[in-house]
Amino acid sequence: MLLGNQFPNPLSVKSVLLFNKNHLFCSLVPRREPPTCCFKLQTKKSFTCGLCAKSFITRRQLGRHQCFHNKKRCFSCGECGKAFTTKSNLTRHKLIHTGVKPFSCDQCGKSFTSQSVLKSHQLIHAGIKPFICDECGKCFTHQKNLKSHQLIHAGVKPFICGECGKAFTEKSNLTRHKLIHTGKRCFSCDDCGKSFTTKSNLTRHKLIHTGVKPFSCDQCGKSFTSQSVLKSHQLIHAGIKPFICDECGKCFTHQKNLKSHQLIHAGVKPFICGECGKAFTEKSNLTRHKLIHTGVKPFSSFKQIETVPLYFYFVCYFVSKKQYLVD
Repeated sequence: MLLGNQFPNPLSVKSVLLFNKNHLFCSLVPRREPPTCCFKLQTKKSFTCGLCAKSFITRRQLGRHQCFHNKKRCFSCGECGKAFTTKSNLTRHKLIHTGVKPFSCDQCGKSFTSQSVLKSHQLIHAGIKPFICDECGKCFTHQKNLKSHQLIHAGVKPFICGECGKAFTEKSNLTRHKLIHTGKRCFSCDDCGKSFTTKSNLTRHKLIHTGVKPFSCDQCGKSFTSQSVLKSHQLIHAGIKPFICDECGKCFTHQKNLKSHQLIHAGVKPFICGECGKAFTEKSNLTRHKLIHTGVKPFSSFKQIETVPLYFYFVCYFVSKKQYLVD
């Protein structure tokens, strides 16, 4: 039996209690099955927020949570002045200014400022998408992405541009859009000098110089520099034309084609030739027209004959035969 003078100093009592799964047991008493001095950890959420009814295990967690309701941000960044509710969030934020990203993904090598963000990122590689949209069944890796997606079904666009009034479902899209008004293009291409508002656009642009098109269509084999352009292309094979003209009812696969078409009804021709003043509704038509002034003929008559599809000649034959019969 242990006597009183054999117990450790009360200050080091924490070293006596050991953790085993969901139980605490005393290291001074021999363990048995079941342990005689074992007791269950406290998991009851006894502290409830009076504003949102959310519950917490400890009073400290409740206090940290209530800072969000009170909007009390006591910890400010000395670099940019941004304030935070907790010191840990401030410490994590400061890594942005230092550029330090100590947590790296062993799958792709991408680095992050916190371990929690790294774990969230690793779900992408694992293919885990536990958050499902009730409307369309689309799955998401993170809950915030699901909530942002659900705004599309609800038609809600809470983030509005103060310059032009354009609305967005995500704050990041609004931030990216604002760069258009400021004209700030921080990311430049080393090969051609072209500048972009975002790093992702620059990375996508660089593929043009390298000739790399990693995203291929499984229907026709055509390749693209980005997945978004591939998805837009696949709508053609699916026959989906969600953009309808209010004037004539004509349908289009892409919104940009609808907007270009609507210029015809409006009589607007914004693309004007500097040589002769002829105007066009589309930039591609203006570019094609300019070849007349330059005298450049990139397609010889022989090459044109080779590139014309065979069915074109059949169409011409039947049209001419029909015209002959009518006459």
